[in-house]
Amino acid sequence: MSESRSLLWRPVPWLFPFALILVGLVFVATSLSGTDHPDDVAAPPNVHDITVANAAPWALRQVLPGTTSSVVGVLLVSSSAATDTTYSVRAVIGRIDSPVLAPGATVGTDADTDPNAIASSRTVVTCVRWTVDVSNGTIVEHGASQLSNDPGRHDLGANDRLVSACRAATFAG
Repeated sequence: MSESRSLLWRPVPWLFPFALILVGLVFVATSLSGTDHPDDVAAPPNVHDITVANAAPWALRQVLPGTTSSVVGVLLVSSSAATDTTYSVRAVIGRIDSPVLAPGATVGTDADTDPNAIASSRTVVTCVRWTVDVSNGTIVEHGASQLSNDPGRHDLGANDRLVSACRAATFAG
């Protein structure tokens, strides 16, 4: 009886390497499945924080006079170290532009609740390439490309189409 049992257990050590290979393939397949989020870009937290803090003021400076604007989101698309204290960053910024007073609105009407102002609002999405300096908390713009300018109010969300367009954008200089 003991001989048949030992015969049965003889192939088990040979199966162990195949089981390890199978487990490794599962981990590789999981890592390549594309379930990562665009805002999970590998960058130190201070690079992300500096980018987000400076993106909104930058976006609001791009607005024409006579327009109110609010930033609805900032997505960090890519980040790579340029020096010990600077990083090259691409980010997508979404903002909503509205006229200061819509036709027919009265003085004191809030543009966010006035149906005329909401109907004439536009969602503007821009890809910007910056150098982020973590030593002094500043950003320097190296180019911007408008990705969309759509009527209405839309959330930026985790939009793969916008992230892909920003990665593909080329900037002069």
